[in-house]
Amino acid sequence: MREANLAEVRLNLDGNDLIYETPGDVERGNPLDIVTVAEAHSATDVTGLRFKAKDVAKRLQLTWNTYSDLLAERDKLLAFKQYVHARLDVAGVSVDPESPHKAEGCRVGGRLDEVIDERDRLRVIVSRLNKRLLRATVTAAAEDPVKADARRENFIRAGGGVVCGDCGLAYSDHPQDPKDEFLNILCDRTRVKL
Repeated sequence: MREANLAEVRLNLDGNDLIYETPGDVERGNPLDIVTVAEAHSATDVTGLRFKAKDVAKRLQLTWNTYSDLLAERDKLLAFKQYVHARLDVAGVSVDPESPHKAEGCRVGGRLDEVIDERDRLRVIVSRLNKRLLRATVTAAAEDPVKADARRENFIRAGGGVVCGDCGLAYSDHPQDPKDEFLNILCDRTRVKL
């Protein structure tokens, strides 16, 4: 490998696989691009041949990029695991002694359901708060006496299951018009008859 030019890539025959190697792969620990012998014409044609890096550099770069992406994803997952461990410790959630994940050094597996339940509880709380704030805001806007008469006859018809584009709630979850109980008021102050 040391005699190889930096502008070349060597193909070595290893069992039934061909391995693209660039100078310094072993020292740097870079991944090798592996293709099966079936992709080559014959084993004798391949042994000791050299190919210019231009022909395979893109494949090598794609392989390295994919490997780097996988390492980055692994690092993100490890960081998440550490974060969850810390949050569970602060919350005082005990370790499940019979968890199969504990033997592998991961305490999250036996306690992850509790994290998911907590996430769902938080989502419900936030959703309720958002609905209350939305109702208070829209009700205050609807009670504007100057604009009330102008809006009285302006409304659209829609089904109750249609979702608001601004907040993601169904039209039926929006507050009722204080002047007309058959109308709901959307985030953009549009009045809807369901």
